[in-house]
Amino acid sequence: MLKQTPKNNQGSTMLLMTFLVLASILTISLSLSAIVVNGLKMGITQVHSTKAFFAAEAGAERILWEIRGENDNDPGEGIFLHFCDVNPAYFCFSNTPFGTLDSCGALPCPAGEFEIQQLTNNSTYKIKFDYGIAAANTTRLKSYGNYNNEINRVIELKYLD
Repeated sequence: MLKQTPKNNQGSTMLLMTFLVLASILTISLSLSAIVVNGLKMGITQVHSTKAFFAAEAGAERILWEIRGENDNDPGEGIFLHFCDVNPAYFCFSNTPFGTLDSCGALPCPAGEFEIQQLTNNSTYKIKFDYGIAAANTTRLKSYGNYNNEINRVIELKYLD
């Protein structure tokens, strides 16, 4: 018995249309997922950048607190040069939970002391001081913040004497 072929191409046209609709949906879905993944990566990078910035800010606040001590005067040349007689200098912290500021000097720090202070959220900071390098009578503190050795941020404090 012979089968008759359909006289119209309705079945093949429906199959082609179904394929085109599904291909369009797949293309749109893949494009949207790429956009979402990039947005998530940017969000994570922003969070890490904020942690590095706050680590740098913590370092700046820490050194100002250490230098000011009991008085609330803004530091000037006299206080800085009395605090650290090396110019430029890095500050060295002890290996204790919240590291006490032990010394300052040119790198490297003495044995048992660390230039980098570790915070509890895996961020770190280190502090550099110089006087009169960029301009005469200018005290400059730089606090370098880092998160997971990926992202770095710097805060700079300047005092004119």
